[in-house]
Amino acid sequence: MTNKLFSFINICSCFVERINDKTRNRYVIASAGITLHLMIGGVYAWSVFTGPIVKQTGSAETSVSFAFSLAIFFLGMSAALMGRLVEKFGPTNF
Repeated sequence: MTNKLFSFINICSCFVERINDKTRNRYVIASAGITLHLMIGGVYAWSVFTGPIVKQTGSAETSVSFAFSLAIFFLGMSAALMGRLVEKFGPTNF
């Protein structure tokens, strides 16, 4: 009787582990998506930050705006690069 109980518990724990791995993976993907959208949203909200950055640093607005231009440039380049890699290797390999 004890052996059957232990084997049943072992089977149940393996099943629960699989469910937990799938659930944990879903939360990781959702969290990564939210974080990515917040990061990209910060770039597009740059006009809100330009004024306070100019006031605090004393820099010219053109030099502060250059940082935004660099961010958009590298955002476009990374999108182009990752797009080619996803086409070559498929989205499930990343």
